[in-house]
Amino acid sequence: MSSPCQLETLVKSATTHIQYCADCKEVHISLGPISLRLSLDHYQRFSSDIAKGIYQLDMADLSPEMLHGSGDRILQS
Repeated sequence: MSSPCQLETLVKSATTHIQYCADCKEVHISLGPISLRLSLDHYQRFSSDIAKGIYQLDMADLSPEMLHGSGDRILQS
């Protein structure tokens, strides 16, 4: 019989609780009534996708003047 996860809190806020178990190498995410248990690899990929989505939303909020302004640089991938 395996022992229960020994969870270490990585982030805790009013809406999110993210914990990590070093033994099983899984990340436990609680978002209100939703809970996810992800492998470390899956969590890292998911986090990257979330960051890309946030970037896209931020870019959509920028005005054309801000994007094509006076000599400002635009990040490209």
